[in-house]
Amino acid sequence: AMKDRAGGYTRIMKLGPRSSDGSEMAILEWVDYIPVARKKAAKGDAPEAGASEEKS
Repeated sequence: AMKDRAGGYTRIMKLGPRSSDGSEMAILEWVDYIPVARKKAAKGDAPEAGASEEKS
């Protein structure tokens, strides 16, 4: 998996000290940019605010 990656950015999230010995803990993760394809919503897809359908 790592040989396919030419470079990139990492995210560091600090977790605070470990309870057993007080060592500082952190999570390191690769940051990937995955573009999200957005589709246009049709006019009739979303219900209007406040509109509800009641059945009797």
